[in-house]
Amino acid sequence: MLRRLVPLMVLPYVLAVAFVYDLLSPHWRSPPEAFAVFDVYGLLPFYHYYVVSKAHAAESLVVHVLTFAPIGVMVALRAGGGRASVWAAAILGVLSSFAIELGRWFKPGLQPDFADVIIAAAAGIAAKLTPAF
Repeated sequence: MLRRLVPLMVLPYVLAVAFVYDLLSPHWRSPPEAFAVFDVYGLLPFYHYYVVSKAHAAESLVVHVLTFAPIGVMVALRAGGGRASVWAAAILGVLSSFAIELGRWFKPGLQPDFADVIIAAAAGIAAKLTPAF
């Protein structure tokens, strides 16, 4: 039954993630403004995790894993937990996280953290673990 509900869960999931990441407002930066405020250090892997407390970094890591795990669960529900599903879920997680970080880059007051794209690959782990549950 859950397998048939996956197509209906995609849009609410995308809207919920966009809401959580504060991407649903009408105010956006222009490309020159976005390039002017871009923090090049944010391209270093896990840079933003080193400049905050360990507790904050751990909390952020867990939140990002839990944010993209539903992608793996939805892929596993539709296609099973095989190798192709794991890779598909990881790639979908990476692409969706990249889109979110691009959105954060063009949103006033936010900075992208491209290390989250790496963390989003955990959707593949969720796809692998879903059949066990």
